Amino acid sequence: MAAAAANAPAAGAPPPPPPAPPPLPPIDGAAVAALVIFLCSVAGVIALVLLRPAITLRPRRGRPPLRLRVPHWAAPPAGALLLLAARALDGPGFVAGIRGDAAIQPWAILVLFLSLAYCAAALDQTGAFAWLALRMTRAASTGPRLFALHSALSGAVTLATSNDVVVMSLTPIVYVQAAASGADPLPFLAAEFVAANLWSMALYVGNPTNIIVAQAFNMSFLDYSKWMLAPTAAAGVTAAAVLYATHRRAVSIGALSLPRVAPADVLLDPPGAVLLTALLALCLGLLAAAPAIGVPMWAVALACAGAAGAYNVAAYAVAPRWRAAAARRALPGVRSAAALLPPGDAARDGGTSSRHAGLAFGGGGGGGCKDAAAVGADGGGGAGEFEAQAGPWARGRRGEQQQQQQQQSIELSAAAAAAAAASSRLPPGVPENGGSGGGDGGGGDGASEEEQEQPPDAPDEAAEQLRARLTARPCSLWRPFSEMPWDCAPLVLGFFVLVEGLSANGWLERLGALLGRGATRPAAALWCLGGASILLANLVNNQPQTIALTRACLTPSFAAAAASAGAAPAAARRRLQAALFAVVVGSNTAACFSVIGALAGIMWVSIARSRGLAVSYPRFTRLMLPAGAAATVAALLVLTAEFELAPL
Repeated sequence: MAAAAANAPAAGAPPPPPPAPPPLPPIDGAAVAALVIFLCSVAGVIALVLLRPAITLRPRRGRPPLRLRVPHWAAPPAGALLLLAARALDGPGFVAGIRGDAAIQPWAILVLFLSLAYCAAALDQTGAFAWLALRMTRAASTGPRLFALHSALSGAVTLATSNDVVVMSLTPIVYVQAAASGADPLPFLAAEFVAANLWSMALYVGNPTNIIVAQAFNMSFLDYSKWMLAPTAAAGVTAAAVLYATHRRAVSIGALSLPRVAPADVLLDPPGAVLLTALLALCLGLLAAAPAIGVPMWAVALACAGAAGAYNVAAYAVAPRWRAAAARRALPGVRSAAALLPPGDAARDGGTSSRHAGLAFGGGGGGGCKDAAAVGADGGGGAGEFEAQAGPWARGRRGEQQQQQQQQSIELSAAAAAAAAASSRLPPGVPENGGSGGGDGGGGDGASEEEQEQPPDAPDEAAEQLRARLTARPCSLWRPFSEMPWDCAPLVLGFFVLVEGLSANGWLERLGALLGRGATRPAAALWCLGGASILLANLVNNQPQTIALTRACLTPSFAAAAASAGAAPAAARRRLQAALFAVVVGSNTAACFSVIGALAGIMWVSIARSRGLAVSYPRFTRLMLPAGAAATVAALLVLTAEFELAPL
């Protein structure tokens, strides 16, 4: 005790000097190589997405050439291998970049994100999101109301899923409804895109960048949302108001005549929609309770994805086979509907149609990581190009389509056989509908014939187009897998390895020291890191920006800068928390500044161009920038108030 008292500083004495920052490795050839390879890999991702280069393979004579498009996700893994070849990163460092550490675990981030993406894709294929969109927007009678409903719808679906799901699922509905009303579709599409990329800030799982930052600070689902709900609401409302103000003349149109599509027509699997909606809600609730029950969030998401997969297996693999087997047992001598029909009828029925039977091999969508490259400026490739990329997945979906058509034929044979058997048991002269034969009869059959002879009313072209698009692809076991953003795995893991190379050569320590000197208080950290996030994301994209800035904020150099400012440990932790939330804001709002800010922007431009809209990259910036800048300022202002008013 006496020794401790002797070593304690005297009253009124100045505080001890802050610890010196750790020594930095020299900038040698390996350090320069690590930085150059990182920048070239980022440029490679952007170039591959924008230019979409392809390699043409010429097989034997008599066969068409095969074009293989170079995927955008190939650049980061190639850069990671170059780090090893240049000896800028050793083998243990390469493994550490994939495995992570106690703060950030890349594999857990990917398991969590991909599991939730599967749940969302499984729900989307049932038609639930299309049903919700049609239910919400059918009340729109004016342009401003339609604009507000599209913004609210995009925000609501984003809260339950992610921004990529909104861009791929709702864009066709928004476009057709706006175009059919005679309005310029771009402001309505912009409202959808901005809402999707801003409301994704609200929840832990709204964006992979959110997961990276929240895991680095060891935040729970509820802790994250407690801080980010109010800034997200402020950003979303502000952006919608700015978008409406800047496009008021185009949006303010009179009475609308929207395409009338019954929501029930696009609900392909009603029981599945109800069950999977409940499962997704349960998943979000369990993610919020995960710290209390002591289960990792990635395990919760994986279990829910397994439950969704079990339903898909039961509904789209086991049940159809069971029904087909039951039909064969009921009709052992009948192999197809053609055996029960006259030759002419059999020929006409050979192409049994169903709204569930069309499968677009080149279409579909899932996450932005995949679809930014899969959906090009021309709207996507053809079936041959898709097969060259998807391989066994395309063949699996084609086989499943054929199997569904066979099952429909078997079910038709059962119905025809039952009708034939009933007809054979009736006495002569008695019609099959049970009415009296001959004469005028009961009138029921005559009314039926009149109805059949009347030509159907010509459907509204826009409504028919929308209905056909929303019901073109059938529910199947393989469809959610085809819509999964699998490309995010090599993309994110490659960037983690590249950032590990920067860390091993001292670049993150230097960046952390620079950021720490500019973030002396929580408010300063918010605005300094917020501006740096926006700038860096629009130079290198938001995913490498988030990984690099998050790792830089966790460096000892950033902590040493906090200590040099005289901050207590609690205050230093609060400043780090403010810096990381600023990274979250920047990584989400960067998509509303330029197409480079996020891959979702490139995907949105590609979809708009595929529908004949002239959207250049400069026009995208002019369209989105006012709303993105206003939303960023609003979110940072609310976060500043939260950090200034909340106790330590």
